[in-house]
Amino acid sequence: RTRTRTRTLTVRVLLQAGAPVDATDAHGATPLHAATFSGQAGAMQALLRAGAAAGAAATDGTTPLHLAAAAGDEAGLRLLLAAGAAAEAEDEGGARPLHLAAAAVRRGAARLLVEEGGARPDARDGCGRSPLDLAALLRPSSIEIVTEIVTPLLTQASAVAAAPAETPAEAPAEA
Repeated sequence: RTRTRTRTLTVRVLLQAGAPVDATDAHGATPLHAATFSGQAGAMQALLRAGAAAGAAATDGTTPLHLAAAAGDEAGLRLLLAAGAAAEAEDEGGARPLHLAAAAVRRGAARLLVEEGGARPDARDGCGRSPLDLAALLRPSSIEIVTEIVTPLLTQASAVAAAPAETPAEAPAEA
């Protein structure tokens, strides 16, 4: 806990001293990427309040939301989504944050991305794999993610797609 406060304080001091909020390293990662990777919610809040781009992409396309999803950091996901991070952002391989959450079997993160972020459970990465495909491929013993998250969401999406579309009222005939 002391380490977390120290890091948050360090970020605030650097920002007050004029450090660029969206400076990048050799890989295009920003301070928000670093704070997200290390799960530092206080530092993330300070950076976002200072104007850090919630959807900043590193050179490989990874955004802070990808990092929070892979780690299952629900508090970080909420902060980033509230700041405007796109749940459908793709990295260079076409993976979205939901792909990473599913591959790591981060159920809460996956549910949050879909329900609060609008992530599509049927989205495909650059290899044509859905989040469900990755969960089954990388964590075959954790296929319960299907019944817990993905199947109900796909069923709901199918029901919405199958619902009859509303037709506009017919215009009155001209006399």
